[in-house]
Amino acid sequence: MPQSDWWKVHQRHLQHYQLEVLRSDMATQVFRTHTGVPDPSAELCALEKDLTAACGGLPLALKVVGSQLYTDAVRIDHRLWREVHTDFVVRRSWAPQDTSEKRLEGIVALSFQNLSGTAQHMFLDCVSVLTREASKRALTIWEALWGDQGGVVRAFRELQRRALVWVNEGHLVVHDVILLLGQAIILDQKSLFYGSRVWVGDDNRLVQFDKVPTQPILTINFLGAHESSKHAISQWWGRIAFDQLRVLLGGGMLAINLLELQHGNPELGSAFGQMPLRVLDLEGCDGLKSPESLGQLTALRMLDLSGCYKLQSLPNSLGQLTALQVLHLNACAALTSLPESVGQLTALQVLHLFACGALMYLPESFGGLTALKELNLAGCNPPWQ
Repeated sequence: MPQSDWWKVHQRHLQHYQLEVLRSDMATQVFRTHTGVPDPSAELCALEKDLTAACGGLPLALKVVGSQLYTDAVRIDHRLWREVHTDFVVRRSWAPQDTSEKRLEGIVALSFQNLSGTAQHMFLDCVSVLTREASKRALTIWEALWGDQGGVVRAFRELQRRALVWVNEGHLVVHDVILLLGQAIILDQKSLFYGSRVWVGDDNRLVQFDKVPTQPILTINFLGAHESSKHAISQWWGRIAFDQLRVLLGGGMLAINLLELQHGNPELGSAFGQMPLRVLDLEGCDGLKSPESLGQLTALRMLDLSGCYKLQSLPNSLGQLTALQVLHLNACAALTSLPESVGQLTALQVLHLFACGALMYLPESFGGLTALKELNLAGCNPPWQ
C-alpha cells in the first residue's frame, strides 16, 4: 500500500490502539486457533514459525494471516501454506525492525491484494459506504450491483474467511485498525481506487479528497450528511464525472441537490438518466412528490423510496425498469396507487409496501409480476382485505 499524506496523518490514530504484542507461545496458540490446525506437521511447524514471526506477535495480524490458511477440507492444503509463506515472509514489504503500525499496514495490504476482484470492491464498500450496514441489506445491494448472487456470496465468504469482515448481530463489522487501513486505499492518490467512493465521516461531513478524483466515482452514500456538506464540495463537485456511478445511497434531497450543482435539474430528472445507476436509495426524501423521470433509469435493479411521505404517485414510466429486482416503498403515507405499468416489471422479486396506509388498490396488471418472491403489505388497510 503506497504511503500518502492522508495515511501519515492517520498513523496517529492507530497509535491510540496500544497494539498488544504476545509472547511467542501465546502467538503460536492464537495463530493455530485461526488456521484450524492445532497439531501441524514438522514441515508446517517451520512455516508456522516464520509466519508468526512475520506477524510480530500482534493478535490482529495473527488472526488475519492465520485465517488465510483455514479451509473446510479434511486434508491440509500444503500448497496453500507455502503460498501464504511466500506472500507474508518472502515477499513482505515490512522489515523486522518496523513499527507495529507499519507491519499491520503491510499485512492488510497483502490480504487485500490477494482478494478476488469482486471481494476487493466489497471490502472497500465495507470500510466506507457500507460501514456497519445490515449484512442482509449489504448483500442485496451487492447482488443488485454485480448481478451474480452466487459470486457475491462466495466473495463475502472470502472476506469473512480472511478475517477482514465479519457479521455481528446482523451487521457488518470491521476492526477499527483494518477500517483505517482500508480507507487509506480509497484516499491515497496513488491508489487505483482513489476517489471511487464518497461517504460520510464520523463528523457527519463528507470525506474530502486531497484533489478531485481522476477515477470514476462508483458509489456514494450521503446518509447522515450535514447540510453544510453541499456548500463544502460545491467548489469542485461540478468537475467530477458521474458517468460510471452505480450506487447512490441516502441523503434524500441532499443527494438530488448536489447533483443539481452539475446538471441543474429540478428534481429526479435527466441527471440520473445519464448514469448507469443500479441501486438508488432516496429513503426519507421529504421533497420527492412525483419522480416523473424515473423511467430513464433502465439499468436500475434496486430502488428504495421508503419514508418519502409526500410521494403521491409513481409515473407510468416505472414499467420501463425491466431490470428492477427490488422495490421498497415502505411508509409512503401519501401513496394511493401503483401505476398499471407495474405489471411490466417481470424481473421484480421483492416488493415492500409496508405501512402504505393510503394505498387503495393494486393494479390489474399485478399478476404480471411472475418473478415476485416476496410481497409485504403489512400495515396497509386496503379494501380488498
